[in-house]
Amino acid sequence: MHKASRMKKALILLIAVAAAMIAYGQENEQSDEKILDEKGIGTSVEELTRLIVGDEAEISKLVGDLADESYWTREAATEKLVMIGEPCVPLLMKEVSESPDPEVVERSKKILERIENNFYPETQGLLMASAKVLGKSQDAKAVKPLLALMSHRDYKISIQAARALAAFKDDEAVRRETTKLRETVEKSKKEKKIWETELALEKLYCITRDKDILKELVKLSNFRFPWLKGEIVGGLRVLTLCDKTTCRMGERPKISVRIRNLTNKTIYLVGSLDASEAGRYPRCSFEILDPDGKPVKIRYWR
Repeated sequence: MHKASRMKKALILLIAVAAAMIAYGQENEQSDEKILDEKGIGTSVEELTRLIVGDEAEISKLVGDLADESYWTREAATEKLVMIGEPCVPLLMKEVSESPDPEVVERSKKILERIENNFYPETQGLLMASAKVLGKSQDAKAVKPLLALMSHRDYKISIQAARALAAFKDDEAVRRETTKLRETVEKSKKEKKIWETELALEKLYCITRDKDILKELVKLSNFRFPWLKGEIVGGLRVLTLCDKTTCRMGERPKISVRIRNLTNKTIYLVGSLDASEAGRYPRCSFEILDPDGKPVKIRYWR
């Protein structure tokens, strides 16, 4: 009798825990909609598409106005592009790399910098929430904004969009994108671009859930991905490369340290890596390069 009573109590406790877990899951499901609602952003596919992609015709016109003969037209276009923000980034980046007009290039860079400064952390949260909501929508129209988010420069957003696209993996546009990702993987492998290979594999796995891709990814990076359990956990990934395996006396190997910041925090580097400032020899200096291999301006704090 006593034993049966204890079993009954244990069963009631299990039911209570299960109910609490279900309630917690439902609350989490609603949280993304709440994040958007609190900022006055609608959760329909149409409204989220406008948020992510923007009015393409308007953005294209404003970017064109950066080369207008009138100074005031160029200034007005600059301010409007900053206000629109994220949806302008792809076209502005194209202008930076392709425009023959030095002023357009410079203006585009400054606009991108201002958008970047306004980006974290609020915009990141809104775009990640948007990706989750679009993924749950089961509406084929959600593919376009999700593909736009998957090419986002922010790691967390791009991976979240890829995960959301898993719900549309049979869509023709998504199939084309997975084909491009596979091509990127092969090309990056040949060029020995480890980060590009890794990122393309991550996106591929998120969309396809192919176990062979996962094995390749884990083998490549030797890293256990926390987001496989459903969460994207930020951090720093550090890769040290050297152009020589052995050195003779007097030879100076070229060593590079690649740091990928997966957080929304600013990271700080010491002024020198081996206390060179104290007069030690050999001196060790470094420069910071962006993903395209271009030098990044370094800010110094004392």
